[in-house]
Amino acid sequence: LASVRAAILQLEGQRLAALRARLREMLKQALAVQQEVSAETELTDELRVRGAALTRAQQLELAALAARQAAVGQGAGEALALLREDGSSAALPALVEGVVDDAAACADLLGGGDTGAAVRAWQREIEAALKVALEVLAAEQPPASGEPPRPREQPEREPEGMALLDVAGELRLTRTMQASVKRLTGDLEATRDATGRLPDGAKRSLERLAEGQRRVTAALAAVDEALTMREEQ
Repeated sequence: LASVRAAILQLEGQRLAALRARLREMLKQALAVQQEVSAETELTDELRVRGAALTRAQQLELAALAARQAAVGQGAGEALALLREDGSSAALPALVEGVVDDAAACADLLGGGDTGAAVRAWQREIEAALKVALEVLAAEQPPASGEPPRPREQPEREPEGMALLDVAGELRLTRTMQASVKRLTGDLEATRDATGRLPDGAKRSLERLAEGQRRVTAALAAVDEALTMREEQ
């Protein structure tokens, strides 16, 4: 019985390692495209004439840029499907879901000719989220043969607690999501005019911030539940 259990655990460990590697590759590709799109959005905004209508050439360039921005969300969406199928992480699916939604929103804005500060701020947050996700996934990979094991922030899991990420990784992801909401809230608050009114179009940003906060709250609750279950084992 012990040998069977050990074999099952070994297979599960191999499955999780393969899943982490696949997710890292998918998210790495999404990050590379996002970094290119962010840089081109910045350049396009710098070259625009304020108040002037977009030329036909500029409209076509922004349409192509919007399509590439949408591709970031599509790539992240494929990773999200794998995460939901696995079901053992609470925070990573929430973070990737935010990337999917934010990339789609940025694509809509770019397609409408918006290359302003708000769009670029959301693009930076997409990049930050993807970078942290990659770091957390990399931290879970076992060292190569012959290398000393990396120190862990949490004790090694008991076999029953095998999951895609450990608690330290889950908590780091939730902190990343909360920090993003806080930064973007500050950016939006800074756009109030002398009367305290937010600019036109702020409603959509507020809705996205509210959704982001909802994800953080749900992820924290799920991580807390997982930690409680582990302590009871």
